[in-house]
Amino acid sequence: MFIVDIMGGYGNQLFQICFALFLKKHGFNPKLYAFKNNNYDDHNFYIINEKNFGLKSFNPLSERIITKIKKNKHLDEKYFSIIKSGGVVNKNQIKKIKNMKFKNNKLVTSFNGFWQDKNIVDEIYEEFYKGIRKTTSINNSLNLPITKGSTMLHIRRGDHQEYLPLKYYSDSIDAASSDIENFNLDIFTDDKDWVLSQPEFKNASNIYGPSSEFQTGEETIKTFSKMLNYENFIISNSTYSWWPARIAGTKDSSIYYPYPHWVNYQPDIYYDNWIKVKR
Repeated sequence: MFIVDIMGGYGNQLFQICFALFLKKHGFNPKLYAFKNNNYDDHNFYIINEKNFGLKSFNPLSERIITKIKKNKHLDEKYFSIIKSGGVVNKNQIKKIKNMKFKNNKLVTSFNGFWQDKNIVDEIYEEFYKGIRKTTSINNSLNLPITKGSTMLHIRRGDHQEYLPLKYYSDSIDAASSDIENFNLDIFTDDKDWVLSQPEFKNASNIYGPSSEFQTGEETIKTFSKMLNYENFIISNSTYSWWPARIAGTKDSSIYYPYPHWVNYQPDIYYDNWIKVKR
């Protein structure tokens, strides 16, 4: 049995969905173990319908059983083979997965990680794109006309482990305003008060923030859908803003990203035609 652990926020979940599709393409037929908790509904809540992507998950009883096994060190070591990936995906690791050259001598092989890699996404993108469009609000947003010069900027703070410096955003805005004809800026953030307090963002047409301290799954999807309706993107070091740029970006888009992603960590998720801005 093959399991892909689903964890983290919506952007990370989409990378894990892509990894599951990648495994399926290579003959693994994985199931998703999503840590479901129906009493918890902030941005880390599992909010993807895996059936839209032709994937399967466990029913609540099976998930509880797997959770108990994972918490028991003896049973976990006896039945589970864990293949981990933090953020950066080792290319040799992917080659081994494609060729089935990894330890698989236990009852369950569990893939645990974020699997952030553009090559995995690119390989199964057509199937992923069909699946993501089955979410009504996302499909509706992608069907809307795009305003020339419209630019989405994402500022992630809140529970993020490493805030980008203000200079990254000001430098990106300066570059975009110079590069983009009819430049018009909207900002999406989880810290609206902080954004409003910074003079660097005074020329934004709109600043969108969460309606409450914890953003529900429904609001996460609604905001994400709105982020798709732009021509250009200034993204943060958050996969939540990487995905709108990847899904809605075109050959005419200008997409700005922070380099490095983290101070000591650079995932292979950025494309050559995207514009690198030093943080």
